[in-house]
Amino acid sequence: MPYGKYQNLPLSDRLMMMLEATQAGTWEWNVQTGEAHFNERWAEIIGYTLDELQPINIQTWLKFVHPDDGSESDKRLTEHFDGKRSFYECEARMRHKDGRWVWVRDYGKLLSRTADGQPEWIVGTHIDINGLKDLSERFEAFADLLPGVIYQYEQRPDGQSCFPFASQGMRRIYGVAPEELQEDGSTVFKAIHPDDLQRVAETIAQSAEKDEDWICEYRVIHTGEPRWVFGHARPQSGFDGSVLWYGMIIDITERKLLELELEKSQANLKLAQRIARTGHWEANIATGDVYWSDMVYKILGYKRGEVEPSVEFLIAWFRSKT
Repeated sequence: MPYGKYQNLPLSDRLMMMLEATQAGTWEWNVQTGEAHFNERWAEIIGYTLDELQPINIQTWLKFVHPDDGSESDKRLTEHFDGKRSFYECEARMRHKDGRWVWVRDYGKLLSRTADGQPEWIVGTHIDINGLKDLSERFEAFADLLPGVIYQYEQRPDGQSCFPFASQGMRRIYGVAPEELQEDGSTVFKAIHPDDLQRVAETIAQSAEKDEDWICEYRVIHTGEPRWVFGHARPQSGFDGSVLWYGMIIDITERKLLELELEKSQANLKLAQRIARTGHWEANIATGDVYWSDMVYKILGYKRGEVEPSVEFLIAWFRSKT
């Protein structure tokens, strides 16, 4: 079609052409009467023509949707009608004409209410995500082999949070099943060590405010014994004011305990050197780099920064004292 002719089409026709280009099935539903309308693509997704599905009403949807997903759809619709969600969104399985289940992502928005405030007309789309689901299942199988958890974490403007996706490593790290966090992510924070909880919250807030990576080490205690974990995630701001992080958390307990033990040993060494008034120095033969402990500077009568540590300086200093 020449651009000039397209440009002169009514807006409704142009919008319909856009929808057809996205391969989206469309639906309209009157919540009070059960009246429903679907386009041809809606029927094609499950292997039918629109004529084969006649007569069409809300029972058409209920006939093909998986019972478990239908219940979840009802729950989310109610939340949308009650104003808890700005729009309706749900992933659901539908029975295909050949007997298999196909996945669709269902979006919708309430357009009108009755005189007494009851939900009336709601419109939306169905998008075939069967291929994406297959890919997602393969990714999840791979992610479950990793020594940690791969996840999405979302903070909404109303202060609520959730994990739209999390690998099974969530059980190992936090002791929570991933599916339990898809609506409410607060359970995860209950497993964080009380002494680290505020720091974790502050780093998340800073990451959202400055649009920078979230990086944090902290302890979790769901197993009874504190475990150290390291988290790294990248934020992405949503149009509605929400923030979605894509990240990974891994267990670093063994490395952290060794690190803490080393710090303790170094602190004990410095204390012993102060008591005994002994110092130590290290020299890298290959690079020529030399390190002096604080006590070496004190014995030599200098402050750190006043002289450049070197083997030659030590030899010269000792010679001057003999």
